[in-house]
Amino acid sequence: MKKASLYFLCLILIIAVAVSCGGGGGGGGGAVALKDNAGPHNGGDAGGWGKGNATGNGFGGNGGGLGSSGDSNIIITGSTPLEVGRYNYNGASYDNVEALYAALAANTLEDVFYVDFQVEGESTPRKARVTANGRSNDGNDILIEHQYKAIFPGENGNEEVLFYKRDGIELPGGSGSEVIDGFEFEKGWEVDNRFCPPGTILSVASSGDVDLTGRAELKAALYGYKADTGASDSYILGFRESALISGDTVTVTTDRKITKLKLPSTSINLDLSGATNFKTVNLTNDYPGNLTSIILPSNAETIAGAAFSGCTNLTSVTLPSTLTSIEYEAFSGCTALTEIEIPAGVTSIADSTFYGCTNLTSITLPSNLTAIDNYAFSGCTSLTEFVIPNGVEILHGTFYGCSNLKKITIPNSVETIEELTFSDVKPNCELIFNTSKNRISVNGSNPFPQDNYKVKFTGTTIPTQDATTSLFYTDSHLKEVTLANTVTAIPQNAFEGCSALTKVTIENTPTEPSVLASIGGSAFYNCTSLQTINIPGTVNAIGNQAFFQAGSGNLTMTFDGNQNMAGIVDLSTSGSDYKVVLKKGVPTKGGSSIFANDTKLKEVVYAGGYTLIANAFTGCSRLNKVTFQSYPTIIEHVNNTDYVFPADVTGGITIIFAPINGDMEIHDVSDLFNMSSGDFNIYPLLFKFNNSAPVGSIPPMITIRSGAFSSLTTGTFDYIFASPPDYRITYQATDCFFAGEIGNDATDSTITYTWTISGSSGYWQQ
Repeated sequence: MKKASLYFLCLILIIAVAVSCGGGGGGGGGAVALKDNAGPHNGGDAGGWGKGNATGNGFGGNGGGLGSSGDSNIIITGSTPLEVGRYNYNGASYDNVEALYAALAANTLEDVFYVDFQVEGESTPRKARVTANGRSNDGNDILIEHQYKAIFPGENGNEEVLFYKRDGIELPGGSGSEVIDGFEFEKGWEVDNRFCPPGTILSVASSGDVDLTGRAELKAALYGYKADTGASDSYILGFRESALISGDTVTVTTDRKITKLKLPSTSINLDLSGATNFKTVNLTNDYPGNLTSIILPSNAETIAGAAFSGCTNLTSVTLPSTLTSIEYEAFSGCTALTEIEIPAGVTSIADSTFYGCTNLTSITLPSNLTAIDNYAFSGCTSLTEFVIPNGVEILHGTFYGCSNLKKITIPNSVETIEELTFSDVKPNCELIFNTSKNRISVNGSNPFPQDNYKVKFTGTTIPTQDATTSLFYTDSHLKEVTLANTVTAIPQNAFEGCSALTKVTIENTPTEPSVLASIGGSAFYNCTSLQTINIPGTVNAIGNQAFFQAGSGNLTMTFDGNQNMAGIVDLSTSGSDYKVVLKKGVPTKGGSSIFANDTKLKEVVYAGGYTLIANAFTGCSRLNKVTFQSYPTIIEHVNNTDYVFPADVTGGITIIFAPINGDMEIHDVSDLFNMSSGDFNIYPLLFKFNNSAPVGSIPPMITIRSGAFSSLTTGTFDYIFASPPDYRITYQATDCFFAGEIGNDATDSTITYTWTISGSSGYWQQ
């Protein structure tokens, strides 16, 4: 009898072997199609079919890799080729595969059937699986797969398992189990140093018999089960410690109902994604510090209270999309955890969930979160910024002790802030209120930071506790307040008693103007440290005692516009002097200056270049300093009683010409006689010209028109120049300054100058 030898190429693959024995993928591969240029089989699967060659022996591989969810991702390579003697089909014997092919092609075939073939040295035939298309054909659609043999080491001698390459090798059943410390460990196979339970299917990249006697060993599993006496038909999952190496990754695949994990006494990484009946994840209290990373079951629903509490070496947690509940203290004390992403199904963070997670720097919260319970992130000292999802209503001790937290965004949904919520955050932390609420409740002690902090409002309102009580009532740590251009009003008592508040900024630019319409009564009542606030031109009312006792003499109000206000305007500071900066002229009410007769106004900076209206500062008996950064286009004077400044300022008045370097020059200094009814002649008068500039910069120009100062016919007045008086100052006539009066000399530091007229020219001469 003629023998035919089928030699199959052993594919040498570089394999990246994963850590589990579940879920490998199928691969492409060759199949024996017994005619030249054979095409793909009509019913091909993920493995592919390949092509063969009709001449000689060795017709290509036998199918592809595996595609089912139960395959192993261990891929077996290396094999012993078969020596085939004959094929038996339909009562006839065929010496070689060509003869078998010819017989098959001449008949109408079933879709799938089997042909016996004999292997050299074996008395029992094996099966060749034939796949056809159920009709007579020329052989283009016939696939022949040979049955191979895998040899395993058995407890009573070697054990053989027959397989087809495309199906892979199904690991045979183990013999019983082993009980260790009350846990039952099933027997399974350790193949190429990876543990696989019985029934696991190994992918095969070989074409021939496979000897696994040196590669597979029957052992107890790495994990086992102990009945949980507190729950019916439920188990505690434990580990075979003698087989673990510190830092091992263990993949658990089971459909048993698991209630708890008992961690081993050595460090371990866990992949529980294949534990399909472990829906409430929990640990025992044994060795929590040994868990270094964990992937939760892919269908887990709940993390039990304190489940991972004290897992001090846990660095990585992967939560499934099915998760809906994280209970109290679930990750408290996980000091190595650096980041975590909470899935969308979780709607609340329970009490102290991340308490003391000192290395947590990043947490992603779902947008549909509705509750963050008491002290949920307390002691998370590595958090630097936090955005609370819109939907959360109550904060209670939430960020207590987050000593590096520097920015927290509070959404419109927040209705209540309880004790210690922001206590002990980073100094100068900024609380950003993005709200349209008028009221937020504040309860308990120290709800806000106990060191200097800032607040910004980015919504439309500034909430208060009630109609008369500030959200920050008598807060001695609030240092700065910023209002976005969207805020419509500063309500009554908004910052009453905030004794540390130094700066209020209302965002207002030409492209994004403020819409602020009013400042409520007592809004900054007793804000004794307030130094600066800008008031947009949209403000049409300043309520009673809005700035009462504010600033302690150091308050500067900057008016961005020259609006004609319609409502109440009360700038009373009750004994405290203040300063105003006017960027676009003098704000009015009913056409009259809002500053007239204000006995607490001490200094004015005029920066707008607009009309300086009559009676703008008449009656301001304490006004002693006026700075022109830009000179008015008109100094308004109607009759002998309508002047800009009072003439009887106690102690005299200093007028400074100080154009802003590089941005603005002062032109046409004139009409000084229209500024005061007494021509400034009752008390000493000082004029300063400050047109100096840093080294390398060109100082701004000052232009003085005819008669600007010559009308000052009596009294004592002096001129002081920051630079020599002939430097970047233009005198448009000889009579710019009055000559002959006592005190009209000018000084430049230590040099004295005298106004001199020579012909038609006037100049200062040393």
